[in-house]
Amino acid sequence: MTSNKTTGSSVYAALLAAGLGLAVAGCGQSPEPGATDQTFRSEIPGTHASNDLNPVTAQRWIDQVRLGRGVDHQGQVPDAMRTDTFTHDDEINVSVKVSDAPVGTHVALEIHNGDSGEIVWTDERSVDTDHSHLTFRFSADDLESGSYEARVIVGDERVARSLFAIG
Repeated sequence: MTSNKTTGSSVYAALLAAGLGLAVAGCGQSPEPGATDQTFRSEIPGTHASNDLNPVTAQRWIDQVRLGRGVDHQGQVPDAMRTDTFTHDDEINVSVKVSDAPVGTHVALEIHNGDSGEIVWTDERSVDTDHSHLTFRFSADDLESGSYEARVIVGDERVARSLFAIG
């Protein structure tokens, strides 16, 4: 008489083989377009540009970003002048509070069109010993009505963003 008895170890082996088969089948597949399959808290090894920074260090150097219609004597947009909605008659001020960044560190502001993502305005400043705030100014009249994103970049790292609109 033939026995059809299955042992526990045989079942375990079959399940293990099936699991390995699924894992191997998933190797080499690309993630969906636009999906992030891995995140990094540090730079990718082998990046040796002169302005290359660790993203955590760059983030630590920028304490605050404010948008508004004017600045105080320190170059900061005060609470009373803060806004994220501008008219074409406004001068847009973006103040960036910097701390612990070495003198000469480059801080850039890029203004991106909210619909297309295109850079429509950009400027760069260097950190000096006399200022804890860097101020960027431009006329709202230079841009079309619509939504925008202000991106603050230190070295090669994007560290902050603010959304605003011109109407």
